[in-house]
Amino acid sequence: MPIFGNNWYVLKFVRDNEIEKLAAYVNWILKATKGYAIKIVNPGGVENWAWGKNCDNVDTPVLHWDVTPRQIVEGLAKANELLKLPHSIHVHCNNLGHPGNYKHSIETFKICEKIKPAGDRDSSFHVTHCQFNAYAGTNWGDINSGAAEIADYVNSHKHMTLDSGQVVFTKYATTTMTGDGPWEFALHHLGGMSSWGSKPGIKWVNGQVEAESGSGVVPYFFSPKIGVNAIQWAIALELML
Repeated sequence: MPIFGNNWYVLKFVRDNEIEKLAAYVNWILKATKGYAIKIVNPGGVENWAWGKNCDNVDTPVLHWDVTPRQIVEGLAKANELLKLPHSIHVHCNNLGHPGNYKHSIETFKICEKIKPAGDRDSSFHVTHCQFNAYAGTNWGDINSGAAEIADYVNSHKHMTLDSGQVVFTKYATTTMTGDGPWEFALHHLGGMSSWGSKPGIKWVNGQVEAESGSGVVPYFFSPKIGVNAIQWAIALELML
């Protein structure tokens, strides 16, 4: 799935409310890459990362573009249905991995409530690895589950689906790879500097050099002996149940 949420042409067409041009551009990218769905990763946040910033909710302005993550998600969802693609938009939400983010996730889900799915689909929105966006609490000391609130929303709305994002405990590092550059930078610090992380630090690769979109790679150890990791494991189970 090609990534669209921080693409400069996408931002331009969303800003100008040119949905037909946006759909045409998406169509060209899908054909050129042999993709089949619209992937959105931290919409607007990765563009802000070029300036050392992020988008922690759907209404945070994207620097220099006069758009918000809310508008990006809505615009791409409309383009998706205009093209009658076989898959709904596939969304990695803003503020992934941070305590308290379940509220921001639900606000993201609401964006597509009134967008009618095309074709045989019942849904117009899919949230991926939802566990990482289902945290309650205010910091890593009081992090807890927001899965019940998310499950209540999902079970009462037909326009969306999710996958859980379950973590797996092994003695080896999990190599995290994502288009969410600012989150990988944060994970690098968590793994290397927190009291419960790996010491004395871990490697970090971030790809964004004066260009649109971005990426990050960070190895991370998920351990059942670490309270935060155990909570993450349980949250994914809650979502599936």
